[in-house]
Amino acid sequence: MVDTERRKVKLERIDQIGIVVKDCEKVSESWERLLGVGPWKISRTRATDAKGNRHETKFAHAYMGDLEIE
Repeated sequence: MVDTERRKVKLERIDQIGIVVKDCEKVSESWERLLGVGPWKISRTRATDAKGNRHETKFAHAYMGDLEIE
């Protein structure tokens, strides 16, 4: 039998939740319209990996009280 009491994680609070999606602009618009979450701030990062491939990553951030949704 597994001792589940010892395996429990005791969190005091959660500050941020990150969700990976294909189109952060489309999803953030949906969340704002359907769930009232927003306003959203869209940011971009551009980088080059070790093989020389360039890529861009977009992030959308909004807050629900003290909780940041990314």
